[in-house]
Amino acid sequence: MFRQLVVGGTAYVERLKAAMTNFLDYVYFMHNQRFMQWRRALGESISLNGRYTHTIALGRRLFAEQQFQRADFGEYQPDIFGPDGTPKPFRVIKPILNNARKEKLRQDNIAVEFQALVALYGLRRVQSALLRALREWQEPPSIRVEDGNELSCVTYYTGTPLGQGAFSKVVYVRRKHEGRWTKPAVARMTNMEHAEGWTSYAVELGIMSSVGLHPNILEQYNAFSCGRELWQIVEFVDCGALSDYVYTLGDRRESGNPMSIVDNAFACIYQICRGLVYLHDNGIVHRDIKPANILVSSDGTLKIADFGVSGRFVLDGFKNNDGVIEDTIPFLGSVAYMAPEVCAQHNPINREYFKVDIFALGRTFLHVLIGGTGIFRRSPRDLLLQTLQQNNITTAQQDIRSVGRRLCKRCVQVLEYTLQYNPTKRKHAHEMLRKMKTWTRSSSHRFNDGKSSRMVRDFARPLNVGLVSPTKKMLDRTNNNPVWDFRDVSE
Repeated sequence: MFRQLVVGGTAYVERLKAAMTNFLDYVYFMHNQRFMQWRRALGESISLNGRYTHTIALGRRLFAEQQFQRADFGEYQPDIFGPDGTPKPFRVIKPILNNARKEKLRQDNIAVEFQALVALYGLRRVQSALLRALREWQEPPSIRVEDGNELSCVTYYTGTPLGQGAFSKVVYVRRKHEGRWTKPAVARMTNMEHAEGWTSYAVELGIMSSVGLHPNILEQYNAFSCGRELWQIVEFVDCGALSDYVYTLGDRRESGNPMSIVDNAFACIYQICRGLVYLHDNGIVHRDIKPANILVSSDGTLKIADFGVSGRFVLDGFKNNDGVIEDTIPFLGSVAYMAPEVCAQHNPINREYFKVDIFALGRTFLHVLIGGTGIFRRSPRDLLLQTLQQNNITTAQQDIRSVGRRLCKRCVQVLEYTLQYNPTKRKHAHEMLRKMKTWTRSSSHRFNDGKSSRMVRDFARPLNVGLVSPTKKMLDRTNNNPVWDFRDVSE
């Protein structure tokens, strides 16, 4: 507990403690790497008898004033030249510059918050209080934490827009629980007054409600109507989509792309298979498996998302997302990942229909290995013809070799398991999972839950999207809701 060493008594001490906890939470969300460095340094200061040593010195070292100065981005000089002295391609330099700018914003925002605390309480007191707060700090609660009140849109604080369509928008949201901000989530708000297909939204919400309890499925926390809007609250996955990690031709050494290591691609396929096993066991066909719909978490977990075109088997047959029973396979999904039976259309739906997800899994595997080359450079028409008329396994093998990659035995097996023209010859998801667990006689080639998570965790890059700029609590005049306004401090 904080010692009451200053005038003001208990109320002052509680305000000081709350301010320090809020600052630590701010750094936890804004720059998690920096926060974890503080935690590790604190842990290393524990002596053998379980007591903290060098308390004053540690506080002054971790929270030294010079570490909270705003940086000059104009002084940043990116490494734009390769080992041979030639400039790197712009596609390599651009993300380096973007990441550097975001890093500067994070550092500046933290510096502004720290300087505000120092101006209010004094440097020495802030350093000591922050160290004590760091000892007692506990991870913020989930946004789904129960607080005794029924959830409604008024209880959510909206933040940075992630995207917007004709009738819906996607933003970050948080809640307050016992005076503390929860972990962020993502909200999709759809204007149902103008949007079409209410039934399809209802079916998608129903599917996510019924399957969101698996670690490899994006979890839906809540769904409700708020005036004319339908709100869907889903978990925040902090490292972007798998499409952000696909192999880029020619950039392997410069960018350190994780998919240059084939085992990282296998680790991803293993986790997607786990999610598909769960979906298929529950009678659900996703129908749009692709890297953009696979989200990456910093804890090493991949999550299948976007059930907008999904359907499920029921007693009467197969029900699509409009609630209609389908007898024939419709033309749905993304062309590059469509199975031959989907491209051909009008084939009857039977229990082999689950295999359209397996074909899409094979194309996903191919995409992370070769990036936007090979078949992924072709027009939709050429893709359809190639899928229907050519040997997809042979074409995939040629595309992998064309980017200078070695085609290992396990790669060939995954392609043969997934890209067969005849769906009856493709493996089920649980068969693929079993194969990957028992690959070869060498245990180093086999996969399990722990190994897969560790490998993904090693290459996952937290994006901090929406948490890059400082937050201001303000009033949204349209619906009287509190809003998190993420603004650049330089504005």
